[in-house]
Amino acid sequence: MASAVTTQSGIEKLHGRHPSDVLLVEDDDLVRYALRRLLVSNHRPCLATGSVEEAQQLLAAHEPSLVLTDFNLGGRWTGIDLLAWMRRSPRLQGIPMVLMTGDDPEEIRERLVAEGLNGVALIAKPFEPAELMETFSRATCDAERRAAPPFSAQDPQRPLDPARQAACRAGPGFQGWH
Repeated sequence: MASAVTTQSGIEKLHGRHPSDVLLVEDDDLVRYALRRLLVSNHRPCLATGSVEEAQQLLAAHEPSLVLTDFNLGGRWTGIDLLAWMRRSPRLQGIPMVLMTGDDPEEIRERLVAEGLNGVALIAKPFEPAELMETFSRATCDAERRAAPPFSAQDPQRPLDPARQAACRAGPGFQGWH
């Protein structure tokens, strides 16, 4: 079983990294702790940090399978700033992204669109665990759709991985790739 440790800078690191890890960026210690526990209990190990700057340090050396960030991070930068920075990086732009907010979701969606982040999944706080897992699945499918051509380069008539395409179309209730 993997275990987490908190470094001097407050970054919680996971030992025994798992390919389905999540980078969690949340400035509220209690919310970060609860979300990390929720993710681990749903077989989604995570790296957790409280700021955009620390998230950027982690992303410089690590490519998570998904980034979950809060919008309001209590500092100079917002979650949207982090996601826009990631989209500008060829190495990070394909990582599925989920933005949490306690603010008006419509206003936040407008900000995402203004930053060119139309494909970012948005989830309003408070949310149920199942809603978060469903949002992860949707974000992952959306990122796969953006990253991969719909047909195989070897055989333009044959779609790529029909099982994954069907699961992405399945929508609500799909539990993600395990």
